[in-house]
Amino acid sequence: MAETEKGLLTVGYRTRDIVILGLLLLTVLVLVFFSCQKRDLDRQYVWKSDKPVSAALYGHKGELSADRIRSLLSKVMDPELNVSITDLGLIRDISVKGNSAHIVMTLTVPTCPLAKDIIESVRAALFSYPGVREARLDLTFDPPWSWEDTRPGLREELIMRMRAEKGLAEGGSR
Repeated sequence: MAETEKGLLTVGYRTRDIVILGLLLLTVLVLVFFSCQKRDLDRQYVWKSDKPVSAALYGHKGELSADRIRSLLSKVMDPELNVSITDLGLIRDISVKGNSAHIVMTLTVPTCPLAKDIIESVRAALFSYPGVREARLDLTFDPPWSWEDTRPGLREELIMRMRAEKGLAEGGSR
């Protein structure tokens, strides 16, 4: 009977080892899945205007420029912070060639849940100006975004806004 108990005990250890191995494998699969999601955002978007050329240029004077593109993008707001993506420093580079714009952009975090909304807002802002016929957006996370990328004083403004929203502004009670 001692051998039977020993045999059952051995099977118990094997079962435990299999469960532990299975959990380790599951952990690795989850990590691989989430790392693939990050890479899914490292991509390029190319859009073309469907407006006729004559309508695209009618009523707009001046050439397309990086400053004009930056102005258009300054109207795109981060949905969580309600701050423009230009003030947040998400726009890394803008180049213009003829009626085509090329934007290199980052996000505050690679796994930003609102990335698709921000990207769609960028597209809409670019094509709100009829002079834009084609646009390319490259998302990059190298280097990663940091507070040093924002316009001066923005971090302090956001801290004060959050304190005010929570009733913790200077002079308020805790």
